[in-house]
Amino acid sequence: MKLFSDEESAIEKAILVTSAYHVKRGVYCFERNGISVIPAPTDYKCERGRRYDFLSFMPSMLYLENTWLALHEYFGLLYYVIAYR
Repeated sequence: MKLFSDEESAIEKAILVTSAYHVKRGVYCFERNGISVIPAPTDYKCERGRRYDFLSFMPSMLYLENTWLALHEYFGLLYYVIAYR
């Protein structure tokens, strides 16, 4: 799948600003289409300045959701690699 069909409007370099979860898949898509990309990940899922205690290390549904999001991205990347060889 090509992003641009007109050779005059071909993009050679791009800055990819996306959620940190999507960076690998996004870089793959751009490079697969011959576009050199500089990744600029954003929207990191962390709490800066948080104080940790014993309960901070107990399992919670939030972490299960984060695991699901990570698996979703890795399966998406695997699908792209297989589908767009």
